[in-house]
Amino acid sequence: MESCLESRPDAGYRALLPIYEGILTPTQLHRWQNLLMGGKRGAPMQERPFDLIRATVTDAQGKPLFQRPLWLLVLGSRRREVRVHAT
Repeated sequence: MESCLESRPDAGYRALLPIYEGILTPTQLHRWQNLLMGGKRGAPMQERPFDLIRATVTDAQGKPLFQRPLWLLVLGSRRREVRVHAT
């Protein structure tokens, strides 16, 4: 099984978003859909697909503002309602 970091995201979005006091900051959102991971007794994650979203905030030169990106795990039948693009 390949890692999501080794595969291309299923969706991506780049925008200038207000991060701090209304200052617009370049932000990238990437989404991997329908991932599975190994489960444990009492927590059968291999039966529950999920989506993974990575948010990276950069300065105007493209240098990350934070040491690590923010990772979001989205579970459930309504997980597609969480968008990574403007509506």
